[in-house]
Amino acid sequence: MHYRIIYIFILLLALLLSCSKKNSEKCNSLYEKAFNRWLQYSLTDSTLCLEEAKQYLDSIDCKPVKRKVFELNLSIRYLLKDYEGGKKYVESFNSSDFAANYKKDMYLKAFEAAILESKGDTVNRNQLFKELINEIQLYLNKNPNEESLYDLFLVKRIIEDRNKILKEIEHIRSSKQYEDKVIDNIILMLTANNDENKTFTFN
Repeated sequence: MHYRIIYIFILLLALLLSCSKKNSEKCNSLYEKAFNRWLQYSLTDSTLCLEEAKQYLDSIDCKPVKRKVFELNLSIRYLLKDYEGGKKYVESFNSSDFAANYKKDMYLKAFEAAILESKGDTVNRNQLFKELINEIQLYLNKNPNEESLYDLFLVKRIIEDRNKILKEIEHIRSSKQYEDKVIDNIILMLTANNDENKTFTFN
């Protein structure tokens, strides 16, 4: 009797693992389809491609949500100007779901700022970004890391003078706290198209 229970348990475990694998494969397939439609949009500027990509992403029900799925979802909603939908999507996650404690607020503020900008309210939009810069800087002071440094300048480039920012990043380079390639990548972002520099981008 004891061996029969163990045998049944092993069969159930194998079945669960098999279902989990199939579900994961389905999620990956849907993500690839969504990503390909997003790439097609970058070539054609067709919002239909974005709508189709969003449909694929909305069909993904794997838990936990993979970072690549989350970020692509944000990017698509932002490009579709579905700012309210983007906010609700971010709000559906807990702060503990993010690696850094400022991340959820960063994404929320990005959509809130877009809503304000669409109404012509750049004053309050800029205030949101200033608050976000302070949040990221406080986190960086205690937890120096490359990703948060990138996030900091991703936001700074929207509301601050580029020459001032370049001086700041060169000062950081001289501190030797980060590798040169990290600083170079940030400078590359800062010196990109000026119009793109004035909007938030999801990476």
